[in-house]
Amino acid sequence: MFSWLRDIRLTHEGIAFVLFRAFTVYSLPPENIQSVRRFGHVTLTNWDLLDFRSRFVGPSYVLTLHKGWFARKVAVSPPDDSSFLRWVTQHRITYLETPYP
Repeated sequence: MFSWLRDIRLTHEGIAFVLFRAFTVYSLPPENIQSVRRFGHVTLTNWDLLDFRSRFVGPSYVLTLHKGWFARKVAVSPPDDSSFLRWVTQHRITYLETPYP
């Protein structure tokens, strides 16, 4: 839906946060990702969550970071669900089955 505005790309160095399909504003190294959890729904109590989702139809995930400058939890919606989960497994990041509230 808004992938032209903001999106993520999976790279060898980590997850690149991209604006306008051209400008990488941040690259998150896999070593800083503590866990990945499927995103359930948005509630008004998620004030500590940075919502970087651009696709509201497909699956979304919450990345919990070891340390963060602005937020320690980031919601993302990858363009390809299976390649995202494969990337998580390759980098030995903990995947939690229970959905984020």
